[in-house]
Amino acid sequence: MMKTIDLIKQLAYSLKLAQLGARPPVITSLTGLKTQQAIKIYREVHGGVPKGPLHHTVDWIFRSRKKNRICTELLQAYLQAREAKENHIQALIVAYESIAANGDISFDQAWQIARETLAGTINLVQCGCCDNGYLIHWLELQNDLHCPWCSGNSKEVSTQSSIPTVNLPPVAMRCSHRLNASNGQRLP
Repeated sequence: MMKTIDLIKQLAYSLKLAQLGARPPVITSLTGLKTQQAIKIYREVHGGVPKGPLHHTVDWIFRSRKKNRICTELLQAYLQAREAKENHIQALIVAYESIAANGDISFDQAWQIARETLAGTINLVQCGCCDNGYLIHWLELQNDLHCPWCSGNSKEVSTQSSIPTVNLPPVAMRCSHRLNASNGQRLP
């Protein structure tokens, strides 16, 4: 049986997630709330239920440099919040609220970024040329590790990128499938 305080936290998180636009399956996944309860909370906040499926692949992240940059910033904020001892849900909320002003990403997409990073499907790596962090698909780990902004040309490093230089936290390094720091190749 769930303690009253845990139930209150679960409902408070569910309400906050619904206010941020999280769909019922995401609310259920993050809080453990029953699907019908998540739908009821979503309906009360938004006046109806969302139509259409959630994204099932991460291809949308790599369709444009702008989207990759926004997703990278979100993931960096999420990992920093996790390092600050925030729980998974709170870290995701903090990260989403820090980038939500641009309106180019939904909460469901933010959840997918965190989920797929923890699963190892996408990885946050540092560019070998300009040291900016950026996201790559796990299949790209064997290619040269250069961000989309400098394209690996060390003589013409782009100054248009506003992604801060990051030192990847231990969580991100675990998610990068044990890269060899000297040449960026996957270790056995």
